[in-house]
Amino acid sequence: MDEGELSSLLKKFFEMVRDFQNQAATANDLLRTYLHLENPMYWRQGKVLQTGKCGPNNSIRYFYHGSGCRVETKHLLIDWDYGFDGRTDGFDLWRLRCFAKNWANKYPEFSDNDLLKIVFQEVQNKRLVHQPFLSKQDDLFYLDETQAEPDLKDK
Repeated sequence: MDEGELSSLLKKFFEMVRDFQNQAATANDLLRTYLHLENPMYWRQGKVLQTGKCGPNNSIRYFYHGSGCRVETKHLLIDWDYGFDGRTDGFDLWRLRCFAKNWANKYPEFSDNDLLKIVFQEVQNKRLVHQPFLSKQDDLFYLDETQAEPDLKDK
């Protein structure tokens, strides 16, 4: 893979990660609003069902699992894990694979799992993502906001 192709894939990767993060934050806000939870990560303490529907005309479907949640609406389809302190902006390779598959029309290049794995490894090697909360039992990756995303200002 040449530098031009890699640069293009990195741009698309960061676009996908930002989309993932935005959808997770939006979905979490919907749960906060319609399940009346200050922090939807604590759904058990709020006596909320693990699986259900909420929102206008029950248009929001949710499923809590392990340390995360899956939310589906007409415009959202996202599955994320809650990170340290209820964060929703963490990701891992598996969640990005699922996201790319669910949004294949928008991210067709990442329907190739091997290519996504290569790009994910590249951003780790370049230290553009990191795992700042490993000591707090959060193994998710986060964008390293102290690092400039490569060539993203072009688009």
